[in-house]
Amino acid sequence: MRVTDAFLALPYLMIAVTVISLLKPSMLNVILVIGLLRWMDYARVLRGEVLRLSETDFVRLAIVAGCTQRQIIMRHIFPNIVNTLLVLTTLGVGAGVIAEASLSFLGLGVPRPLPSWGTMLAESQKYLYTAWWLPLIPGLTISVLVMSSNLIGDWLRDRLDPTRRQL
Repeated sequence: MRVTDAFLALPYLMIAVTVISLLKPSMLNVILVIGLLRWMDYARVLRGEVLRLSETDFVRLAIVAGCTQRQIIMRHIFPNIVNTLLVLTTLGVGAGVIAEASLSFLGLGVPRPLPSWGTMLAESQKYLYTAWWLPLIPGLTISVLVMSSNLIGDWLRDRLDPTRRQL
């Protein structure tokens, strides 16, 4: 977890800008950088969940019953962290969209022939006073997508958490 803490202390977007500027801006590089720099969020939350679950009675009873560590992980721990993993993934979609749009806005994202909302925002910036709807449409689209992803994550958290269910 010390490595995770070290990565969390570094500014995420600055690392992405540095890595992509050193590499050639391409769709594969953007996907890899965004994907590889988001592992810390998953590691911290899922580690906490696993540590919490490892102290529960059903895991202790599985140990007493003679289950191997692999059986405990596959039968007891993993099914209980899938809900958290799904919620983190839906929330990570919004963060990934904002990161890609930011990189494309700076000219370090998806290359030119491929469409990107960040590139659309950057190109429409010069028409801001004459054609205000040009930056409005990609900006609203990014906002709606990120908000929808967060709302789906919040709904999944409420729906999949057994302690929040109404009887």
